[in-house]
Amino acid sequence: MGTIDEVASLFRSETTDEAKAMCRRFNHRLLDAVVLHTILRPTELRPNENSQREFVQNGRRGWVCAVKSIEVEACPNMEPEWGFVRMQNWGSGHVVVESEDRRGYLDVSYVSNVDMGVGKSEWFVSHVLHRKQWLADLLMRKRCQNIGDIDRCLRLQRLGKTAFEPNFVTLDSRRSCFVCQRRFSFFQPRKKKANCAKCGEVVCSKCCLEWPIRDVQVKVCSVCSAPSYTRDRQETADTVCSDPWRLQGSTILAAESEFDQWLTTLERATERNPPKPVKPKAQPAFSIQV
Repeated sequence: MGTIDEVASLFRSETTDEAKAMCRRFNHRLLDAVVLHTILRPTELRPNENSQREFVQNGRRGWVCAVKSIEVEACPNMEPEWGFVRMQNWGSGHVVVESEDRRGYLDVSYVSNVDMGVGKSEWFVSHVLHRKQWLADLLMRKRCQNIGDIDRCLRLQRLGKTAFEPNFVTLDSRRSCFVCQRRFSFFQPRKKKANCAKCGEVVCSKCCLEWPIRDVQVKVCSVCSAPSYTRDRQETADTVCSDPWRLQGSTILAAESEFDQWLTTLERATERNPPKPVKPKAQPAFSIQV
């Protein structure tokens, strides 16, 4: 669930830092990414330049992130000297189209048309064991399964741009989870109490996940991480703009300052009310007779 502009901002890779960030989001098996050359830089008036035809299919907007291999003199063949086999990409990428049935949802598809290539060191695996193609198909299936990371990244992006709750509900004042309404039990240690950083309510561990927001693990309940909830609370931190490749700088700075204030308030509250130390249980004495 999301918008075209939100998805486009996740795939932004104009600089090397942005390419590395996109690599960490979706391509978990890639070691590194570097921008070698920019063919055509986007402008403010037309961020998606070099489009030969613009149209809207059945009233639905769409967006495509395509990748294709090209020959560059600065990147010669590295197999003779280093043994690196370069993959040939004939045309792959993500296709995002607004859903026709459900408003606010997106239909995401991934198309892969690549040739892994066979190097001298891989001849035995390919021609004798006949496992090269099997490994390539397994890798492509894993790559297609990474489509689910888009929804996770969209939720994480929204959580970092909305306000945090400075006042938490005390854990002792709630006997049931705010989300699933199940009662907390002493005999179920997995369903421990925790506060949601967005609404401040007390939820169980099953309904509360940790999200890495600015290198800090923050617990947020499943209700607050849902797109509908964050969209209702998103007043000053609206990420949808006319240019999908450029987020509003003032919005990002405001969200970061709110997050810093929330962390400072939480640290001060922890200093005033430090957690009680847990005393280790004494082990019963025993003896072994031989």
